[in-house]
Amino acid sequence: MKTPTTILAILGASALAFLAGRASIATLAPADSGPTTGLAARPAAGPAIRTAAFQPEDGAGVPPEMQAMFEAGLPAEQHEVLARFEGDWNADMVMFTPDGGQLRSGATLRGVRMFDGRFMGQEMSGEFMGRPFEGFALYAYSRPTGEYQAIWFDSMSTHIFMSVGQYDPEKDMLVLHGQEPDAEGAVRAYRDEIEFTSDDEHVFTRYYALPDGEFRGFQVTYTRE
Repeated sequence: MKTPTTILAILGASALAFLAGRASIATLAPADSGPTTGLAARPAAGPAIRTAAFQPEDGAGVPPEMQAMFEAGLPAEQHEVLARFEGDWNADMVMFTPDGGQLRSGATLRGVRMFDGRFMGQEMSGEFMGRPFEGFALYAYSRPTGEYQAIWFDSMSTHIFMSVGQYDPEKDMLVLHGQEPDAEGAVRAYRDEIEFTSDDEHVFTRYYALPDGEFRGFQVTYTRE
């Protein structure tokens, strides 16, 4: 059975890993600023996601294998789920401790659609236990594998966190699974649930699989600005 100290170490690493799910506005350029690069360039409303078949500009035919490759590289209706993360958000994070206590922190989030909606980038800026914290997340839907994918890295870790999963339309929820190492490299499994409670709110919850049962590590409520 994990000791409270061990579980707190787990929660500390995980909370840093997805601090409030990723947040930031402080380091980003304002919406009316000039051209910039990366997520700081917040474009006006992006173009509608295109799902039309690829057509060569010169009208020439292409081999079926290449046509299939181009088709697999186009945004699909599944990418509309990721588009729901777009915009500026406030994040209220609650980390749960083994003794039933709670540790709260706040952050801000900016989500930007990338490459005509193929990916969703999220950049963050916040604070954790009195220390400044920054991070970056990238969400995708892979048409070749039929899975949603997510990665996360931040200013308090040297590890890239990766997870994959599916969207549950009945619950209106993304469910992603991954593995997370502690400071000594021991790996434990986790499950992330992202529930869309409305167009202006979604809730991110992480659960850890421990030897003595599942533990809710933290929960983040995102509210659109």
